[in-house]
Amino acid sequence: MKICWFIDFFLPHYRGGGQERLWQLGKRLVQRGHELTVVTMRHPGVPDHETLDGIDVWHVGPVVARPPQRSLFDFVKFFFAVRRWLRSHEYSVVCAEGLSIIPACLFSRIPVVATVHDVSVGGSDQWMKFGVLSALAEWLTLRLPEKIVTVSHAMKRVMMERGVSAARIEVVYNAVDAVALDTVSKKSLKVSTVVFIGRLVPHKHVDDLVDAFSGIAHEFPHARLVIFGSGPEEGCVRQEIEQLNLAQKVKVVPDAEDAEKLGVLKGASVLVLPSTREGFGIVLAEAGVCRIPVIAYDIPAVREVVEHGKTGLLAKARDIKGLSYALRAVLKNPKKASAMGRAGRAHILEKFNWDRSTVLLERQLDAFA
Repeated sequence: MKICWFIDFFLPHYRGGGQERLWQLGKRLVQRGHELTVVTMRHPGVPDHETLDGIDVWHVGPVVARPPQRSLFDFVKFFFAVRRWLRSHEYSVVCAEGLSIIPACLFSRIPVVATVHDVSVGGSDQWMKFGVLSALAEWLTLRLPEKIVTVSHAMKRVMMERGVSAARIEVVYNAVDAVALDTVSKKSLKVSTVVFIGRLVPHKHVDDLVDAFSGIAHEFPHARLVIFGSGPEEGCVRQEIEQLNLAQKVKVVPDAEDAEKLGVLKGASVLVLPSTREGFGIVLAEAGVCRIPVIAYDIPAVREVVEHGKTGLLAKARDIKGLSYALRAVLKNPKKASAMGRAGRAHILEKFNWDRSTVLLERQLDAFA
């Protein structure tokens, strides 16, 4: 198959869960004999054409200096860049994700297979910040594609509740590259360390984690919280850390390399993801492979990755006392925490596999080729 895939940003210039997933699946599709072209936005100083593990990557449209931050005008420019690209190229299959789904569906001469990682639940949880335009854009991304691939059965159920027929939705799980993770050197940490890895955006509720950590800091005076990530909530998170007098115990690291983040994760006591909206939660799977127990809010997609009491602990969403209780339980019982970490690795390796997910995706794409 000759496949074109539209996405706002791609590796190595921006690394998010969607970009990691496309790279893992894409390079395997290439290995299986398919041609894959990824079309994405431009970056300063980056050539318009690159090759990554056999994937042709083309940068078109707006120049975005600090992904994922981009303006409404950037979206519009990319919209028309997608139109021009589709008018001048022929493919067996067209795929898209994010807002790229809209122009791909409108201008492609063949049906589009869309990847939808998650959907918002309204209010501050919205995945864009342009008011009514956000809701309209999300509605279009669910209505326009011929086929939708999503990352968990929880997301499939949400889409069905939004009126999308089950026949249009297929689940292809995310996974973790255990071989690559196993090569990362573990950081030797002298104190119990709680880790968060992710974007600092409203629905991740990193402020809840800071509050919860504050509630147990006096019991564990040597414990530390490391927050890896950046985003629009970074200023608020830093302000809260100062207000709670936690500057000596909590560190925000916005620009860490993957090796640093994963090295600290491997040496940590626990990873926490206090998010109220996840399509999958790939960082939970990464922690599992690293034998690190996890704490997360009890939301549907997370339940597909975390086995409560066995591989980690789940707290009621936005229950800061419950989050503190879970932190206390893990930090007070290192033996139990280690057992959950070992169980987490076995669970993730058994259930989530990139090769298996690639075969499932290939079947879906082949149906439209």
